[in-house]
Amino acid sequence: MTALPGEIEGILRKSGQVTLTAAGGVLTFDPDHANQRWEVESVVIKTNQAATATTVPVVTLALNTTAASTMSDGNNRGQSWNGNQVTFRGLIEVGPCDFLSVLWTPPSGQSGTPLVGVIASAVLVGRKYTRR
Repeated sequence: MTALPGEIEGILRKSGQVTLTAAGGVLTFDPDHANQRWEVESVVIKTNQAATATTVPVVTLALNTTAASTMSDGNNRGQSWNGNQVTFRGLIEVGPCDFLSVLWTPPSGQSGTPLVGVIASAVLVGRKYTRR
């Protein structure tokens, strides 16, 4: 996790939020331009659901896909059953032509109706490297 020759290292901190529908929701994050790559070290995820919520979304980190239903195992970067509050840790490399998605989906076999209107957010933290 160090800059390559000709790169300038900087702090990466990106965030976003999405209002979920019955099908869930997606946030995508990508490098600012073609001369930049990221090393994401953690992703903090939460929703505004009450602690007593009975339907909690599944959350998935994926590289270069926006649909959990068609995602290949090679694109999956992590998944959690408690998508209302979770922190993913571990290095995820995002190249200049890649994007990282955070996908919220209803739990398998459950209706997503209770998720309608829930606000979900994600914060990416790591390092960004820009070629000069």
